[in-house]
Amino acid sequence: MNEKKPKVILTDQESAIAGAISRALPGTRHRFCLWHITRNATKNLGSIYNAHNGFKSDFNNCLYGCESIEDFEFTWDGMLEKYGLRDNKWLMGLYGKKEKWAAVYTHNVFYASMYTTQRSESINAYFDGYLKKDMPLCEFVK
Repeated sequence: MNEKKPKVILTDQESAIAGAISRALPGTRHRFCLWHITRNATKNLGSIYNAHNGFKSDFNNCLYGCESIEDFEFTWDGMLEKYGLRDNKWLMGLYGKKEKWAAVYTHNVFYASMYTTQRSESINAYFDGYLKKDMPLCEFVK
């Protein structure tokens, strides 16, 4: 890359690479992959996802839909209140790093509307439920 550093790197929020990015590539913005955040939300907030039809929409609005920081804060606070999530550790940890994932904090950085680490993430997750590494070839073909 002619000794040019990337402007933005996307990783999973649980990735250990975050510290390495800041040390090895100072000035490069580290963002969390929104597909991974959504997937982790279904794991960490599964009961809320299943019990409340509107939660997914409200959560996605926090990820993508806010136009200003004030709007984000209002929307986030409303979501916590509406679903009784003020004490949820996973959400509090996520909120503490909101500059790495909330779209409203990244308007000033060009990242070509990339939200995921790979286009194939959702396809990989789909096939993970069906394919196993010890699966015989004849079963794979079926």
